[in-house]
Amino acid sequence: FELNQHSVPMQVVRKRVPRAFDVATGADDADVRAYMADRHTHRYEVTRGSAARLYSLRAFVRAEVVDLVFAFHHALLDGWS
Repeated sequence: FELNQHSVPMQVVRKRVPRAFDVATGADDADVRAYMADRHTHRYEVTRGSAARLYSLRAFVRAEVVDLVFAFHHALLDGWS
């Protein structure tokens, strides 16, 4: 979405987008909670246009479990979109 280039929010589909997925190994519950708290207060830079990622996905891989954290700007998944 380009939120600042047009008079109304405009969804733009690009051929390539920056990767927004990463993997963290050896994390514990505190690491997952800290990451979630950080993403909760993260300020998305919509003025950077297409260079700004409006979502992120991180897999915390542990011995017996994988925690997948999906964080996103509300413009991506709010009901009207």
